[in-house]
Amino acid sequence: MKKNNFLVCLSLSLLLLLAGCMDSKPKSGETYQNKTKDLLKSIYGIEFTFSKVVGKNEDGFDILEFYPTINPDITFRYHSFVNEDYPNSSSKYHYGDNYLGTLAIIKYPELYTKYFGKTVDSSAILEEFQAYDTREVDLRDFMRTTDYVLVITEDNLLQIAEGMAEIIKEVWGFPELARYGGYKRAILPFRFANQKNQDAAFYLSDFIYGVHSDQLTTEIMNDITQRYDYMKAIGEISESN
Repeated sequence: MKKNNFLVCLSLSLLLLLAGCMDSKPKSGETYQNKTKDLLKSIYGIEFTFSKVVGKNEDGFDILEFYPTINPDITFRYHSFVNEDYPNSSSKYHYGDNYLGTLAIIKYPELYTKYFGKTVDSSAILEEFQAYDTREVDLRDFMRTTDYVLVITEDNLLQIAEGMAEIIKEVWGFPELARYGGYKRAILPFRFANQKNQDAAFYLSDFIYGVHSDQLTTEIMNDITQRYDYMKAIGEISESN
């Protein structure tokens, strides 16, 4: 009987050890870096180069810095972390990176100057954005608080719509973004000069990114006008301006 109990305990210990090994995930070192590089390539469709370790998060994972191999100026951060919903969720681990936001913040100033005549100092914006944990910041919400917000008036509506259309087409051609979710979206927040809540900003409707390039300007103008008319109907537009 004692021998059988010993064998049972030994078997359980081996099973627990095996389960722990199967569930293990590297948190640092070359294996973790290479697996991350492969993951990033599968998401964005281009090659990435590991730059350095910039820290460690509360789950013990290294926070890694990478850049697209074709553009070393776009340095961004990645880290893995334990899924708070596990085991209710099928995945024990999640990941976060700030590549899309870093890419937009760095590359958009030239486009804003080119199409809107607007100067944006991206350095302070980038510093603030990269200081956030990727789990704590939503890119679209963050961009609403920056100088990337376009202010629309009746007089500049056509210029803004034309500029948005051109930027969308340029983003489609970004070599640093071969693919993401099947297509590429520009992040172009805007607000109306005479809206009552000047802290609010909006984005173009999702359907815009499926419109043929020849129709982009027209559809963008329609989309913006529809939002303006709706806001006016519900009293969110100041009639005095």
